[in-house]
Formats: sequence, C-alpha cells, structure tokens
Amino acid sequence: MKTLYSYKAIIFDMNGTLYYRLPLRILMIINIILRCIFRPFRIKEILVIRYFRKIRDNEDLLKNKNFKDVQYELISNKFKISVEETKSIIDFWLMKKPLKYLNLCKDKDFGEIIDSLHEKKITIIVYSDYPALEKVKALNIKADYVYSSEDENILSLKPSPKVLECINKNLNLSFSDMLIVGDRYEKDGKLAERYNVDFIILPQNRFKRSKILKYRDN
Repeated sequence: MKTLYSYKAIIFDMNGTLYYRLPLRILMIINIILRCIFRPFRIKEILVIRYFRKIRDNEDLLKNKNFKDVQYELISNKFKISVEETKSIIDFWLMKKPLKYLNLCKDKDFGEIIDSLHEKKITIIVYSDYPALEKVKALNIKADYVYSSEDENILSLKPSPKVLECINKNLNLSFSDMLIVGDRYEKDGKLAERYNVDFIILPQNRFKRSKILKYRDN
C-alpha cells in the first residue's frame, strides 16, 4: 500500500482540508450577526453570501469559462445591487475577513506532515476553488505551488481536471506520481478520478481524521 512518502507531489485542497470548515463558519456567522445588529441594513450581505455558495455548486456554472463574471452578474441581478458591490461583499466576507481566524481553525497535524514531506523533497501543492495564496500565508504553510480555479490558465471549478493538466505540464509529473488530499468526494475525489490520480478524502470530524492521517510512514 502506498503511503504519503511514495508520491512525488501531494495536492492539498484548501477549504475544509488544511483547516476545519465548521469552527471558521461559526466565527464568521458571529461576525456577520454582530455586524447586522449594529447595521441592520447589512442583512442583505448574509443572503448574498448564501446565494454565492449555492451558485458555486451549480453544475451549469462549472462548465462556464466565464464563471467569475457570471456568478457576480447572477447575484447582482437577484439582489438588485451593482456588480462592484457584489464583489466587495464576497471579497470581504469570504476572502479577507476569514484570514484572521484561519490559524485558529488550522488542522495542526498538517504542519508536521508537510514539514516531513518537504524533508523528503516531495512537492507540496495547494489547490482551491477560491484564491488561496493569502490563505496559505495565514496558515503559515510552506507550499511549492498554489493554484486557484480563478487562475487565468485554469478558469474552471472542481471537479474540472484543468489544474491536473497544468501540474502535469508545469512539473512534468505523471498522474501516478500525484496524490490529492481533500474533504469532499464530489469535488476532490471526482477531480482525481478524471485522470486516475490517487486520493484521500478526509472527514471533518477531528478524531476520525487523525486515524486516516496515520496513513504515512513514521
């Protein structure tokens, strides 16, 4: 059976993998509620965020090469606000505000694991459907490459295999040399299956996850 150290590159999903979703969402909900208490007119922001997440799971949008523009236009039309305001809300609540809390929600085990992978000269790649570079910095994770679905050479959401094609081209690695570590089969697992890349799907439960992470050399 292969272990983490058997691969030449490990591709880590960002959201829900390198950090736990639930505690971050709780912290963000508290922030949003406090904001709305003192500024009731901001309650629309909650609806915008919920609708944005729903759109991101829309299968038709996944196939659209202009999904970045389309998603903001859909929200803008639904809530009768400008595209600029829509972008501002999403950027604040989903990109910038979470940064201060990420380290609190980090899966601490990955710090040690990633350090040991670096020691063995295994390439560490982080891939997310959202811009991930600032999140990688906030988590204090050393990644060799950081990819986002919004990169100009990808522009497609999971489970589109476009990122695997980029990695294959940029690193000149065969797909059998890669492993994807994620938390959602419908996203990360299906992405891996497109090119028969090995993958591990981690549960969000901390204790169940720790057992799976023992899938490595000592």
